[in-house]
Amino acid sequence: MHYSFKAGLIIKPEQYRDGVTPAGGFSERDKLWVRTFYPPMDNADLEELPLLVSNKLILNHGEQKDFIIKPNDTRKYNIATFGTSDSVIVLFEEGVDEVLYVAGDDDSGEDHNANINVELYKGKSYILRVRVYYSERQGEISVMYW
Repeated sequence: MHYSFKAGLIIKPEQYRDGVTPAGGFSERDKLWVRTFYPPMDNADLEELPLLVSNKLILNHGEQKDFIIKPNDTRKYNIATFGTSDSVIVLFEEGVDEVLYVAGDDDSGEDHNANINVELYKGKSYILRVRVYYSERQGEISVMYW
């Protein structure tokens, strides 16, 4: 991103002593990074995550897989990743015109996997996004809800 700096904040190099006033906003490189890090959701391609079925993920560092969850009952559910990885999960509820954040978990570098416990409602659809930041071995991570 392009930030301005007032005069006196930068001492060296000398050409910036009077301040820096770029146009502001996002550079093309920033926009590319955002599109890579936050890929758009395409609900037509969502794979359903069945209840009580461990789904093995083949993801490289920084990659993401999205699932649709359609609970059969209204109750509390656990949603978690398993395996040797640093992963993040975020759950959204499908609304009429938008998706609404429900819950998320990042293990924050601790030695455990992402896990959320949340009430889901029969008749509603939820989108689960699973992102792998680091995995010791590709294919040694799974996601499941029960």
